[in-house]
Amino acid sequence: MAHDIMVIDDDPGIREVLTLFLRKFGYVPLGFDNAVSALDCLATRRPSLILLDLVMEPMNGLQFLEELARRYSQGERIPVLILSAYGLPDEDRNRYREWIAGVLKKPILPSDLRREIETRI
Repeated sequence: MAHDIMVIDDDPGIREVLTLFLRKFGYVPLGFDNAVSALDCLATRRPSLILLDLVMEPMNGLQFLEELARRYSQGERIPVLILSAYGLPDEDRNRYREWIAGVLKKPILPSDLRREIETRI
């Protein structure tokens, strides 16, 4: 059975490329251009993994993680891979460590993306 992977990125080009890679790797991509829509989807669909951009509007990636932590218990955790051109400060990484499965710095090589996903699903 193919795993659903949520892609949350406001850049349509990046979202499209990630979606193409995920399909090629045998996953079912669920693409969202903002974190609010992605949270709405989580009410009815639970992906195996979330790929999350940090810099977005109206809700950024850290606000999304905060909302995940508020809405879901530890047993309902979905691993989140952060995708960012800027990395993630240690303070934020520690604050959301229960949700963050890893941080990938953009641009991301397809082989690195695949390896990171396969080690977390």
